[in-house]
Amino acid sequence: MAKRQRAFANLPTGDTRSGKLTLRISLIPESVAEEDFLGILESYVNENTPYEEKTATRNTIILWSYASTATSADSGFCVATVTFREIPSVLLHSQSIDLQGAEEPIRVLVDSHFIGLTPLNSPLGEVTVDIIAVTGLAGHAFGSWKSRNTAAMWLRDFLPEHLPTARILTYGYDSKLHKSDSNASIRDFSGRFLETLKTARAREREKYRPMIFIGHSLGGLVIKQALVMAARGNKEDRQIFLTCYGLLLFGVPNRGLHIQALASMVKGQPNSILVNDLDTTSKCLHHLHQEFCDHFKFEDSPIVSIYETKLTRTVVESPEHGVWERTGPLVLMVPEASATYAGPTEKTYNQFSIDADHSNIVKFSDRANQDYLNIRQRILGFVEEAPDVIKKRLAASIQCKKPKSKSYVSTC
Repeated sequence: MAKRQRAFANLPTGDTRSGKLTLRISLIPESVAEEDFLGILESYVNENTPYEEKTATRNTIILWSYASTATSADSGFCVATVTFREIPSVLLHSQSIDLQGAEEPIRVLVDSHFIGLTPLNSPLGEVTVDIIAVTGLAGHAFGSWKSRNTAAMWLRDFLPEHLPTARILTYGYDSKLHKSDSNASIRDFSGRFLETLKTARAREREKYRPMIFIGHSLGGLVIKQALVMAARGNKEDRQIFLTCYGLLLFGVPNRGLHIQALASMVKGQPNSILVNDLDTTSKCLHHLHQEFCDHFKFEDSPIVSIYETKLTRTVVESPEHGVWERTGPLVLMVPEASATYAGPTEKTYNQFSIDADHSNIVKFSDRANQDYLNIRQRILGFVEEAPDVIKKRLAASIQCKKPKSKSYVSTC
């Protein structure tokens, strides 16, 4: 921790929203300790960096996380997220590298896309709750949660120190807009997300662990659809549904968002259907909302909805360069009426605003940021209450499944 705190003094500034300064390194054998891995990685960079880059890349690792893989099937491996002052050229386009371990070379995978689940911390002792963040439309599972003014990302660099028994993960999926050849729908994204959750929680001790979901924009809809599918699914699906304790939703377009500029960007592409499904007139969103309200009726599961109060600059295509730039008109992407009342049990006291635009509503630059402190307090309350609530819910579910005798009257 001391090393990480010292690094904060010289964090880079600038627009790093796409996560370009952070890489995910996976398939690290768990026998390799965190400090040993960082030393091995730094040695690899130093040995393979051209002489003219040596000065620029010195002390280039500034922030990191190191945790056991999120997937039970890959137990025995760790995953690191490593933020660089400047990514060395030797890592920039690498998909795998061979690091020299204590006894033999270690082949690890390197990526910057962060697709799938990525653990962001190493809990102390027994894990009591999973916190899973799902990014929004055309989002990045790491970069979209990070302030543009610093390399620190609050889910990785601020929150874990206050939640020693929580496992914090971020989930990424490919929902890019421009030049997309995918026709994936909200249901497709949610189906893959649900399968990923079951794979990550396959062990017996993980199946009944409470979950807290954090969703931004489309990510909140992906979470809601996944919970509907889980409620209607098999035993493993139902376990996902029953162990969901609470939702923290940022700018989620429950009743649609401003799509005009986005529709222009995807015109003629397969993903134009996805964008149209996010319109304020969308029957898809109306149907999803009704289904979610029909299933997620837990009075003991809080839904917190946060809405934006600043306008967002829309994208327009530059006539000179043919690229899409944020130079269009200012619009309120997701109004309060769309971002609130995400479920049937949502209370008005669990609705509040953040004075930011649609993108920056989930970006907190430092630990002292008041919006971050407010969100952290909500999450702390969730983590404290979730284990007892889910334990009672699961016990009641088992009771409902018991054979009914003539003298037994079910209240389920």
